[in-house]
Amino acid sequence: NQLLLNQLPHERQLMLHNPFVWHKIKVIYNGVGQITTLSRDASLTALLGEQSSAYTTGNPLIVGTLAELHKNKGLSYAIEGIALLKKQRPNDHVLFIIVGEGEERPSLEALIHNLAIDSSVFLAGHKDDAVVLLSAFDVFLLPSITEAFPYALLEAGKVGLPVIATAVGGIPEVIDDMQSGILIQSKNGSEVARAVAYLIDNPRRRAELGRELEERIRNRFTVDAMAKETIALYAEQLGKTPEASK
Repeated sequence: NQLLLNQLPHERQLMLHNPFVWHKIKVIYNGVGQITTLSRDASLTALLGEQSSAYTTGNPLIVGTLAELHKNKGLSYAIEGIALLKKQRPNDHVLFIIVGEGEERPSLEALIHNLAIDSSVFLAGHKDDAVVLLSAFDVFLLPSITEAFPYALLEAGKVGLPVIATAVGGIPEVIDDMQSGILIQSKNGSEVARAVAYLIDNPRRRAELGRELEERIRNRFTVDAMAKETIALYAEQLGKTPEASK
Protein backbone atom coordinates (compact mmCIF):
# COMPACT_ATOMS: atom_id res chain seq x y z
CA ASN A 1 0.00 0.00 0.00
CA GLN A 2 1.85 3.09 -1.25
CA LEU A 3 -0.09 5.49 0.96
CA LEU A 4 0.88 3.51 4.02
CA LEU A 5 4.53 3.35 2.99
CA ASN A 6 4.67 7.12 2.51
CA GLN A 7 3.56 7.55 6.10
CA LEU A 8 6.46 5.52 7.50
CA PRO A 9 9.36 7.48 9.02
CA HIS A 10 12.11 8.28 6.52
CA GLU A 11 14.80 6.08 8.07
CA ARG A 12 12.48 3.08 8.02
CA GLN A 13 11.45 3.73 4.41
CA LEU A 14 15.10 3.36 3.44
CA MET A 15 14.95 -0.29 4.51
CA LEU A 16 11.74 -1.24 2.68
CA HIS A 17 13.73 -2.87 -0.10
CA ASN A 18 14.90 -5.55 2.35
CA PRO A 19 11.92 -7.80 3.25
CA PHE A 20 13.86 -9.54 6.03
CA VAL A 21 14.84 -6.42 7.94
CA TRP A 22 12.44 -3.51 7.56
CA HIS A 23 9.70 -4.91 9.81
CA LYS A 24 12.21 -5.39 12.62
CA ILE A 25 13.19 -1.73 12.70
CA LYS A 26 11.76 0.76 15.17
CA VAL A 27 12.43 4.46 14.70
CA ILE A 28 13.21 6.41 17.87
CA TYR A 29 13.49 10.12 17.24
CA ASN A 30 16.27 12.22 18.70
CA GLY A 31 15.27 14.44 21.56
CA VAL A 32 16.57 17.89 22.39
CA GLY A 33 17.06 19.16 25.92
CA GLN A 34 17.00 22.63 27.42
CA ILE A 35 18.84 25.32 25.45
CA THR A 36 20.02 28.58 26.99
CA THR A 37 21.05 31.17 24.41
CA LEU A 38 23.06 34.34 24.74
CA SER A 39 21.40 37.72 24.26
CA ARG A 40 20.86 38.76 20.66
CA ASP A 41 23.54 41.46 20.83
CA ALA A 42 26.06 39.09 22.40
CA SER A 43 25.31 36.44 19.77
CA LEU A 44 25.72 38.90 16.91
CA THR A 45 29.00 40.11 18.33
CA ALA A 46 30.24 36.53 18.69
CA LEU A 47 29.30 35.80 15.08
CA LEU A 48 30.21 39.02 13.30
CA GLY A 49 32.98 40.37 15.50
CA GLU A 50 34.13 43.90 14.75
CA GLN A 51 31.94 43.95 11.65
CA SER A 52 28.74 43.54 13.68
CA SER A 53 27.56 47.17 13.44
CA ALA A 54 28.34 47.37 9.72
CA TYR A 55 26.30 44.27 8.89
CA THR A 56 23.37 45.06 11.17
CA THR A 57 22.87 48.72 10.30
CA GLY A 58 19.25 49.23 9.26
CA ASN A 59 17.94 46.39 11.43
CA PRO A 60 17.99 43.61 8.79
CA LEU A 61 15.98 40.42 8.93
CA ILE A 62 18.67 37.95 9.94
CA VAL A 63 18.43 34.52 8.34
CA GLY A 64 20.87 31.99 9.73
CA THR A 65 21.96 28.41 9.56
CA LEU A 66 24.28 26.02 11.40
CA ALA A 67 25.89 23.77 8.82
CA GLU A 68 29.17 22.28 7.74
CA LEU A 69 30.29 23.80 4.46
CA HIS A 70 29.70 20.72 2.35
CA LYS A 71 27.86 20.38 -0.96
CA ASN A 72 25.07 18.27 0.48
CA LYS A 73 24.04 21.20 2.69
CA GLY A 74 22.84 23.13 -0.37
CA LEU A 75 24.35 26.41 0.80
CA SER A 76 25.15 27.64 -2.71
CA TYR A 77 21.43 27.53 -3.56
CA ALA A 78 20.60 29.47 -0.41
CA ILE A 79 23.18 32.12 -1.35
CA GLU A 80 21.72 32.32 -4.85
CA GLY A 81 18.29 32.75 -3.28
CA ILE A 82 19.48 35.67 -1.16
CA ALA A 83 21.02 37.27 -4.27
CA LEU A 84 17.74 36.83 -6.16
CA LEU A 85 15.78 38.33 -3.29
CA LYS A 86 18.10 41.33 -3.19
CA LYS A 87 17.62 41.81 -6.93
CA GLN A 88 13.84 41.48 -6.80
CA ARG A 89 13.37 43.53 -3.63
CA PRO A 90 16.29 45.94 -3.28
CA ASN A 91 14.62 47.80 -0.41
CA ASP A 92 14.45 44.70 1.78
CA HIS A 93 17.41 44.41 4.13
CA VAL A 94 18.32 40.76 4.72
CA LEU A 95 21.49 39.31 6.22
CA PHE A 96 22.28 35.61 5.83
CA ILE A 97 24.74 34.24 8.40
CA ILE A 98 26.25 30.79 7.86
CA VAL A 99 27.83 29.24 10.95
CA GLY A 100 30.17 26.37 10.18
CA GLU A 101 33.34 25.40 8.36
CA GLY A 102 34.26 22.98 5.59
CA GLU A 103 35.90 22.38 2.25
CA GLU A 104 33.31 24.41 0.33
CA ARG A 105 34.38 27.73 1.89
CA PRO A 106 36.50 28.91 -1.10
CA SER A 107 33.74 28.20 -3.63
CA LEU A 108 31.09 29.82 -1.43
CA GLU A 109 33.28 32.89 -0.92
CA ALA A 110 33.73 33.15 -4.69
CA LEU A 111 29.99 32.78 -5.26
CA ILE A 112 29.20 35.52 -2.75
CA HIS A 113 31.72 37.84 -4.40
CA ASN A 114 30.57 37.06 -7.96
CA LEU A 115 26.94 37.75 -7.01
CA ALA A 116 28.02 41.04 -5.39
CA ILE A 117 26.29 40.26 -2.10
CA ASP A 118 29.29 40.54 0.24
CA SER A 119 27.25 42.83 2.50
CA SER A 120 24.32 40.38 2.64
CA VAL A 121 26.00 37.02 3.35
CA PHE A 122 28.50 36.37 6.13
CA LEU A 123 30.49 33.18 6.64
CA ALA A 124 31.01 33.12 10.40
CA GLY A 125 33.17 30.00 10.48
CA HIS A 126 33.17 27.32 13.15
CA LYS A 127 31.84 28.33 16.56
CA ASP A 128 32.07 26.15 19.65
CA ASP A 129 28.64 25.48 21.14
CA ALA A 130 27.05 27.36 18.25
CA VAL A 131 23.54 26.53 19.48
CA VAL A 132 23.77 29.28 22.12
CA LEU A 133 24.09 31.80 19.27
CA LEU A 134 20.73 30.96 17.69
CA SER A 135 19.30 34.08 19.34
CA ALA A 136 21.08 36.10 16.64
CA PHE A 137 18.64 34.81 14.02
CA ASP A 138 15.10 35.82 13.07
CA VAL A 139 14.68 32.86 10.71
CA PHE A 140 16.48 29.52 10.48
CA LEU A 141 17.21 28.22 6.97
CA LEU A 142 18.09 24.59 6.23
CA PRO A 143 18.65 24.28 2.45
CA SER A 144 20.02 20.73 2.47
CA ILE A 145 20.13 18.55 -0.62
CA THR A 146 20.20 15.39 1.49
CA GLU A 147 19.53 14.85 5.20
CA ALA A 148 18.72 12.08 7.63
CA PHE A 149 17.17 13.67 10.70
CA PRO A 150 18.97 16.99 11.32
CA TYR A 151 19.51 17.82 14.98
CA ALA A 152 20.01 21.51 14.11
CA LEU A 153 16.37 21.61 13.08
CA LEU A 154 15.30 20.46 16.54
CA GLU A 155 17.57 23.05 18.16
CA ALA A 156 16.17 25.89 16.04
CA GLY A 157 12.62 24.81 16.83
CA LYS A 158 13.41 24.46 20.52
CA VAL A 159 14.29 28.17 20.76
CA GLY A 160 11.20 29.19 18.77
CA LEU A 161 12.73 30.14 15.44
CA PRO A 162 10.55 29.96 12.32
CA VAL A 163 12.16 27.55 9.88
CA ILE A 164 12.50 27.35 6.12
CA ALA A 165 13.79 23.91 5.12
CA THR A 166 13.97 21.65 2.11
CA ALA A 167 11.54 18.73 2.01
CA VAL A 168 14.23 16.05 2.06
CA GLY A 169 15.07 13.15 4.37
CA GLY A 170 13.46 13.29 7.79
CA ILE A 171 12.72 17.02 7.70
CA PRO A 172 9.00 16.59 6.79
CA GLU A 173 8.66 14.40 9.89
CA VAL A 174 9.25 17.52 11.96
CA ILE A 175 7.75 20.23 9.77
CA ASP A 176 4.31 20.32 8.19
CA ASP A 177 4.39 22.87 5.41
CA MET A 178 2.87 26.23 6.41
CA GLN A 179 1.85 24.81 9.78
CA SER A 180 5.10 24.45 11.68
CA GLY A 181 7.46 25.89 9.09
CA ILE A 182 7.93 26.33 5.36
CA LEU A 183 9.06 23.42 3.19
CA ILE A 184 10.75 24.17 -0.13
CA GLN A 185 12.30 22.20 -2.98
CA SER A 186 16.01 21.50 -2.78
CA LYS A 187 18.49 23.00 -5.25
CA ASN A 188 16.14 25.92 -5.88
CA GLY A 189 17.28 29.44 -5.09
CA SER A 190 14.01 30.97 -6.23
CA GLU A 191 12.14 28.96 -3.59
CA VAL A 192 14.50 30.30 -0.93
CA ALA A 193 13.85 33.85 -2.11
CA ARG A 194 10.09 33.35 -2.19
CA ALA A 195 9.96 31.83 1.30
CA VAL A 196 12.11 34.56 2.86
CA ALA A 197 10.03 37.24 1.13
CA TYR A 198 6.87 35.69 2.56
CA LEU A 199 8.26 35.87 6.08
CA ILE A 200 9.33 39.48 5.56
CA ASP A 201 5.82 40.42 4.45
CA ASN A 202 4.09 38.44 7.19
CA PRO A 203 5.79 39.09 10.55
CA ARG A 204 2.78 37.85 12.51
CA ARG A 205 2.77 34.57 10.59
CA ARG A 206 6.53 34.33 11.11
CA ALA A 207 6.00 34.45 14.88
CA GLU A 208 3.17 31.91 14.67
CA LEU A 209 5.31 29.42 12.75
CA GLY A 210 8.05 29.75 15.35
CA ARG A 211 5.62 29.14 18.22
CA GLU A 212 4.04 26.15 16.48
CA LEU A 213 7.38 24.51 15.84
CA GLU A 214 8.53 25.16 19.41
CA GLU A 215 5.38 23.48 20.72
CA ARG A 216 5.88 20.51 18.41
CA ILE A 217 9.47 20.04 19.54
CA ARG A 218 8.44 20.36 23.19
CA ASN A 219 5.68 17.76 22.79
CA ARG A 220 7.27 15.23 20.47
CA PHE A 221 11.05 15.47 20.38
CA THR A 222 12.25 15.47 23.98
CA VAL A 223 15.14 13.69 25.67
CA ASP A 224 12.63 12.14 28.07
CA ALA A 225 10.54 10.64 25.25
CA MET A 226 13.68 9.33 23.52
CA ALA A 227 14.88 7.67 26.73
CA LYS A 228 11.50 6.11 27.49
CA GLU A 229 11.15 4.65 23.99
CA THR A 230 14.69 3.29 24.12
CA ILE A 231 14.12 1.63 27.52
CA ALA A 232 10.80 0.20 26.31
CA LEU A 233 12.47 -1.28 23.23
CA TYR A 234 15.17 -3.00 25.29
CA ALA A 235 12.55 -4.27 27.73
CA GLU A 236 10.50 -5.66 24.86
CA GLN A 237 13.51 -7.47 23.42
CA LEU A 238 14.26 -8.94 26.83
CA GLY A 239 10.67 -10.10 27.23
CA LYS A 240 9.95 -7.65 30.03
CA THR A 241 7.74 -4.66 30.54
CA PRO A 242 9.36 -1.30 31.26
CA GLU A 243 8.04 -1.52 34.83
CA ALA A 244 9.64 -4.94 35.36
CA SER A 245 12.98 -3.70 34.12
CA LYS A 246 13.29 -1.00 36.78
